[in-house]
Amino acid sequence: MRHKGSRAGSTASVSGRRHVVRTPLAAAIVAILAVLVTAVAHPMLPQRPQASSLPSNPTAADRFELVSQSQAVSVDGVRRTYRSIAPLHVTSRLPLLVVLHGRGESGSVVASQTGFRGLVEQRRVILVAPDGEQHSWNAGHGCCGVAGSRGVPDVRFVAAIVADAARRWPVDARRVYLVGYSNGGKLAYSEVCAHPTVFAAVATYGAVPLSPCNPGTAAVPFLLAAGSADRVLPFGGKPGGNPPLPSVPQALTWLRAQDGCLASPRTGRDGSAVMQQWTGCAGATEVESVVYPGHGHAWPAAGISGGSPAAATVMWAFLSRHGEPAAGNPHGGGSLDSTQSPHTTPAAFGAAR
Repeated sequence: MRHKGSRAGSTASVSGRRHVVRTPLAAAIVAILAVLVTAVAHPMLPQRPQASSLPSNPTAADRFELVSQSQAVSVDGVRRTYRSIAPLHVTSRLPLLVVLHGRGESGSVVASQTGFRGLVEQRRVILVAPDGEQHSWNAGHGCCGVAGSRGVPDVRFVAAIVADAARRWPVDARRVYLVGYSNGGKLAYSEVCAHPTVFAAVATYGAVPLSPCNPGTAAVPFLLAAGSADRVLPFGGKPGGNPPLPSVPQALTWLRAQDGCLASPRTGRDGSAVMQQWTGCAGATEVESVVYPGHGHAWPAAGISGGSPAAATVMWAFLSRHGEPAAGNPHGGGSLDSTQSPHTTPAAFGAAR
């Protein structure tokens, strides 16, 4: 949401709404089982890292106490809001996970919808979810909705909340991750073009970059997930759209070019989901694609058909592999100032090479 206020650069202020959430043990276990980030092995890909589980007999201090705050930053003299959710009793720095909602949604909704809130309950991340202008984001090229038509400075807004959250919470600056869904995913690609050295890795569902980053933009690990039957983001693109949408294979070509991925991909399946992974890219980065055959635009949750993993499971396994800039990567670290076929086979998707 966007409110007029006095100009204060990127100065942030707490809105004053703060409450602690204590989740009952039984409900917490059900929620975590629904989104638990477990190891996922591709038949032809390396084993994914095993996610740690909750203590088998949690004490009173381990009952998933969270603090949820509505906070604000000022961008170009306009007050903007975001929701932060963090675990209590944290004794070490945690990754910061920024989740950008789809058009028509809000930060509070997407935090639960995606399943990433379970990671906060496990004391594994600090989650921030900003609110778009009238539930939309300006991802550039006139996209999308009110924010796109008004030219709202959303790239600067996301940068401002990352900096603000790092001041308020015990954030590990080497592990700042960006996730976007739909309109929020398009903004995520624009954001990383502007601030590539800030994010350790980026993952999206139901979105493609609207254009490639400028030549010379630093390499960033990317995961692009899509549904082959998505009518909002057609797998084969929408050349006549406003703005035009590239196909998923074309978008992957842009991302691989940015990261300097020259080798052929390794391909496999996880349930019915088709996975491709390009490794050995510049600065030890990688590009991964996940295609859900027959799935539409809705965020893939746990228990989807075909036994495929939830998007949150796949994304966290990918993001958490990138804990800090690789040694010798001149672009590492960084800081902020201020559809065709309803069923896609590995061979068919390999045409994106």
